Amino acid sequence: MQDAGQPPEPHSHSSHVIFCIVICLTKYEVLWAPYGCEAFDLARDPHEFHEVAKREIPADLLKSLIALANRPRLRDKSAIEVCIVPVSAFGFVRGNGCVNYNPITQHLLIESGGQLLEVDSRSSFKPPYYNNREAISYWQPFYILDPFIYAAFGEKGDLTVDVRELG
Repeated sequence: MQDAGQPPEPHSHSSHVIFCIVICLTKYEVLWAPYGCEAFDLARDPHEFHEVAKREIPADLLKSLIALANRPRLRDKSAIEVCIVPVSAFGFVRGNGCVNYNPITQHLLIESGGQLLEVDSRSSFKPPYYNNREAISYWQPFYILDPFIYAAFGEKGDLTVDVRELG
């Protein structure tokens, strides 16, 4: 049993101790706003996330993260896993898949006054706008627990990508 005031112990796989570094790509929903109500399906596709991660992480940072993950394993050094995970507190609108984000106000779709940003979209559907009472029913955060589950237990979610896969 671990004392609540102590840092968590690293994951142990056989005789190796593994430390996890989790890089969260936040505001992930913003990238999908132009795709209308297809946004949720695209955002949760592992191939799409792999491509987004390669595109959005600066090349020099990615190179450094890969070097960290590939560092030589010395007797007194623990292995380090470096993974990328998408996260979105705003998330998507439950039931239709649009982003829960107004690109004009850059806020949740609450009390947005029906303003829409005209963009090319793979979908003819436009995101709904709802009031505060309806907000909790439609709000669907996206992968907000995955980084913590991975860091605490080493369990990778569907969209948890090892940085070495991006190099």
